[in-house]
Amino acid sequence: MTAIYNLSALGLGFIAWLIGFCLIFTKKHHPWLMLLSFAAMGSAMVIEYYELRHRIETGDLSAVMDIYPTMAWVTLVLLTVTVGLNAIALLRHRN
Repeated sequence: MTAIYNLSALGLGFIAWLIGFCLIFTKKHHPWLMLLSFAAMGSAMVIEYYELRHRIETGDLSAVMDIYPTMAWVTLVLLTVTVGLNAIALLRHRN
């Protein structure tokens, strides 16, 4: 079950960044793609917390103590990069 959580969160995070990069290099502004990028990022973050919940429910508290600091850092990086890419795309297409 943990592998499913990890792969789906990783895939959604990659999709959020890929959409952000595509938005930077497109000639036309697509606000719905920006919304999709944020939706993928939010879904990846929710999946990470569901994985944490799963580990707590199974009683694997040592794993929770191992992954929680890294998970908090990774979700911050995911949020920051996604917002940054979409902000760059928005500023690029503003002119």
